[in-house]
Amino acid sequence: MNFRSVFGIGVFVGGFFATVFFAAVADSDDAWIPAAVFFSGAFGGLLYGTQSGSLLAMSNEGAKVQLGTLGDVLFGIAGAIVAFVIVPGEFVAKDVWMRLNVVGVAILGGYAGRALVVAGVQKTLGEIEGRTKRLESDAKSASDAQAVVSAQLTMTGEDPDQTERALSAAIQNAPESVRLGILAQVQNVRSVAFRNGTSAEIERTIPIFRALLESEPATSANYHRYLAQLAYALKDQTNPDWEQSRELLTQAIHVRGPTGTFREYEFNRAVCSLALGDRGDRELHDLEVAESHPRWNKLKSVELPTEEKQTIGECLDALRERRTS
Repeated sequence: MNFRSVFGIGVFVGGFFATVFFAAVADSDDAWIPAAVFFSGAFGGLLYGTQSGSLLAMSNEGAKVQLGTLGDVLFGIAGAIVAFVIVPGEFVAKDVWMRLNVVGVAILGGYAGRALVVAGVQKTLGEIEGRTKRLESDAKSASDAQAVVSAQLTMTGEDPDQTERALSAAIQNAPESVRLGILAQVQNVRSVAFRNGTSAEIERTIPIFRALLESEPATSANYHRYLAQLAYALKDQTNPDWEQSRELLTQAIHVRGPTGTFREYEFNRAVCSLALGDRGDRELHDLEVAESHPRWNKLKSVELPTEEKQTIGECLDALRERRTS
């Protein structure tokens, strides 16, 4: 057998990759590692080819090197790289034993190169298949959720109780991105209905906001938004639930924290409290927070749903006067 040819192929291929990689890390103290990995991997690949009988093809003209030999070398190098990457620990040139460890791992990886490469490909394909299935599942969940949300908003469901149960289950199974999309959609419906004075449409959003709130973890950064939107819908329905709306807004303010954003929470909580007849320090505090809202000039002209028909601005002035008196 013409092993010189075989050995020459291994040295040439391993040396080529080692030289290219060595040039990229020549300034590193560990520049010896790629050379050891590539040469040892090529050697391991040749050992596998020898064992499997794929190195040489015999003919009347003597021993000839097959293209399979090159494949053995390349699989060996690939296997050595895979093995070296997946083995835990750091490899530095501390002593001879560490160098032997690198060489041994690379030879073993080179010998098992085909199996390692095939396993790596199968793992990658499995991950791609898993991601594809998750995307398909998310798409179905999104479609199901949108269908029941539309049925609730248009009241096309035959049984309202059954629609609400389906709504809760569909939103619970929907991914976070879909729930946020539904929140934005239904929030817009509620806002338009509020401006148009169509409280019946606002009431249709309440079960959706409840289902969204139930499905959202309390630790979520968006949890306060779900609390507030349900509170607004309860406040603006035909028969306002001032008490529950105020409670939800108090939770939303607590979750939101002391920040300059979402100051409309304090404004709407003040409206609920004033509608319930409360005129204390908390109401004054909430209105003073709301006073710094960019739309305060509009907000202060809102008329309270009380017999006095007092505006928010007038109520704030009265509360301040009471505090100073």
